[in-house]
Amino acid sequence: YTPPVLKSGKVRKQREKVPEPMTKLVNGVLRSCERHGEAWLANSTKGADNISPWLYKEWARAWGEDAANQISEAMLTEPTFDVSVNVQRTITQRTWMPNGPEA
Repeated sequence: YTPPVLKSGKVRKQREKVPEPMTKLVNGVLRSCERHGEAWLANSTKGADNISPWLYKEWARAWGEDAANQISEAMLTEPTFDVSVNVQRTITQRTWMPNGPEA
């Protein structure tokens, strides 16, 4: 599968604007992330590193440091359940409740 944006040539046009040494640097970093990314994240990323400091402080103030750490760590895990809404296919209130909400 090739995303449409790659087929359109827009990425190639933007890449041509960037100096070659910079593209080599970025490609090298991306290759390293691809090879070692999981290990780097597992060994170096804490949940608190991935949220705004003000939010972490607010959680710690409201529920304590331990709860704030648990919440931020939980945010790093893959969700077991995901809900998506296709707005093109959602039902309207009238079709869902033909007699209105009062009925």
